[in-house]
Amino acid sequence: MPLPVRKSLHDAILQASKADTWDQATKEWNEVSLVFNGIGRSNCVCGNAIKYAYELFNGATGQRLFPIGSDCVRHFHRISLDQQLEEEEKLLRKLENLTRKVKKKEKIKINKSDFDKRLLIVVINSRLRKIIGSSYKSFKEEV
Repeated sequence: MPLPVRKSLHDAILQASKADTWDQATKEWNEVSLVFNGIGRSNCVCGNAIKYAYELFNGATGQRLFPIGSDCVRHFHRISLDQQLEEEEKLLRKLENLTRKVKKKEKIKINKSDFDKRLLIVVINSRLRKIIGSSYKSFKEEV
């Protein structure tokens, strides 16, 4: 039996959806992405502390929901969201592995097991944010 959905998550989803019921509303949400925003630990829309923040996109309303944790994304019981979440978690593992190697001053190989295009984009974006600070947001919108 699935765990009950927290009221705060339930309310946030219904408020940002066209549908009136949880089951119908969850079908509107079709994209999940990991957000590397440098905030470290934060709180999910449900109120629980989360280590990694995800963002959900509602294709019917254009609404975005942030921050949301992986446990709450799994409450949607949507295969497509679960698959996207799995891909984001693979990226996280690669990032954590890369971070560990950097801290230990280990050799980093540019290959698919240690590194890939998405991870390179994350690293570059993270570095850009540090270099240009608040100007980053306007820079990213122009690109």
